[in-house]
Amino acid sequence: MNRTSFELCVFRAMCALILVSAFGTAAAAGQEPAHAGAILARRTATSQRIGGEQRGLLSAAASNLLHLSDSAAVRPVSPSLSSQQTLQQLIANRTSSHVRNDGNVVPVNDSRNDFALSRLAGFTQNGSSNAWCGQNIVVGYNDSFAYLYSSALGVGSSFSGVAVSHDAGASFQGSPFLGAGTDPGKFLAGEPVIACSGNSFYYASLFQFQNSTGQIVSAVGVNRSTNGGETWSLPVPAVRKSADTHIVDKEWLAVDPSNPSNLYLSFTDFDYTFHKAYGCNGTVRVAIELAVSTDGGHSWSDPTTVAQLCDPARGQALQASQVVVGNAGEVFVAYIAETSLDEQILFRRSTNGGLTFSDATSVASAVFAGLGGAARLQSLIQTNSFPSLSIDRSHGASRGSLYLTWTDASRHQIPDFLAPTQSYNFGEVMFSKSTDHGRTWSTAAVVRPTAKGREQFLPWTAVDRDGTLAICYFDRRRDPENNGLDHFCAVSHDQGASFTNLRNTPRAFTPTHLTDGLMDPVSFGDYDVVSSDSSGTNAGFFSSFQTQSTGDANIVGVRF
Repeated sequence: MNRTSFELCVFRAMCALILVSAFGTAAAAGQEPAHAGAILARRTATSQRIGGEQRGLLSAAASNLLHLSDSAAVRPVSPSLSSQQTLQQLIANRTSSHVRNDGNVVPVNDSRNDFALSRLAGFTQNGSSNAWCGQNIVVGYNDSFAYLYSSALGVGSSFSGVAVSHDAGASFQGSPFLGAGTDPGKFLAGEPVIACSGNSFYYASLFQFQNSTGQIVSAVGVNRSTNGGETWSLPVPAVRKSADTHIVDKEWLAVDPSNPSNLYLSFTDFDYTFHKAYGCNGTVRVAIELAVSTDGGHSWSDPTTVAQLCDPARGQALQASQVVVGNAGEVFVAYIAETSLDEQILFRRSTNGGLTFSDATSVASAVFAGLGGAARLQSLIQTNSFPSLSIDRSHGASRGSLYLTWTDASRHQIPDFLAPTQSYNFGEVMFSKSTDHGRTWSTAAVVRPTAKGREQFLPWTAVDRDGTLAICYFDRRRDPENNGLDHFCAVSHDQGASFTNLRNTPRAFTPTHLTDGLMDPVSFGDYDVVSSDSSGTNAGFFSSFQTQSTGDANIVGVRF
């Protein structure tokens, strides 16, 4: 075992001891109902089938689930009179909204709750998604506080946080957690995706639960709000598969603007059933799949296959699908095909509601940033090159244009003795455009060239009602040592021919890890989303993103 692995094992062992001491030892298995611990114990059995490189291909939320399982760090918080009183006081102390601070940056989650239940865990929010419809903006995020709070209530566990603004992003009110229901055998495990149409908002996240036969199910749950994000339904499983043989991961959700009852949910299925009927002749199968709802998320079709990979070699996978609905109802899906060294940005389209898809179009190739195949950036951030896909819904000449953005590190590499590929790769944000519904794509171009020895990562894209393009991302351009981190948004009024860069963070921060016992030590989240007003009422954009300027991870937002 190398030093890094040893130190990680020590940290996980410490987490287990600390958290068990802090929250109390679980009762005997025969004396308590099913809870998150049972789900995580079953997930541990599944995770043992996955090699180290394949685990590196999972989303931040799925990786965190395996971390919680393997470290035995999670025990159910036994509801008690003192814990109930603490929770009641937290609710009583909440204000109706947060006010602006640090210029245009607005707090999204209520950071006053972060250390209310423990000094050792429950203070991390990352991996934010948002949707904007008129005056309402909903932001979802991975939230370790949500787990502690929901566990203390003795209800279904939740790693999914949510906050809502009713004044178009000027202020937010955060809820303690997105509810999985009263059944302690259900667990919303994070990886949020938000979509909206009119006053209806949809929140998709990874969902683990125990069904009536005792089987643990790996799923994606979709909670719905019909009042602008004020209250939410219980999660409806959009896809459900046995957790003994499947890992459902990296979902994305889109609403058809021409028919808001139609919802499309794409995801990755890591399939270990070895069924020959699934087209892989009894081998491991990794697939991008799509489920459809035609009744506003109340029920969902069986998933169809967008693309699949049989018997993947070392480091190979399909992952990170993004689904967008075209102006004429077409279904567009972008995703990546990974190897140990690089990846292909791929695109497929459907003209029949997702029943069948075109052959894959290769948009570009990309080299992993950071320590090559280890997918680690300086500061021990786990990163990715996941693509973000957006469409122009304006009524000008650019209507229907598609944009893809991702990170590529092919242009800036230096020797590094610890890297699997013997090089450290500095990522740059790239983009490509299609004006023919994704049949062809422009040559990949850099949004803003990175300074020597600095890196950019986790880009996201959106287009507003006027056809203005925005690409937001993290950037270390201001720190010669490549430590300090800022968040920027690049805005183009000429379909990507030129960009103006806006700095969102009032000051840079250096990411810290190994601090929250409930989080994967290298988790930074897989994305921070920028969106435009889906109703077309407002021009401009809203970006939510993680900041650690106060020493722990919180979500903030900025409208521009």
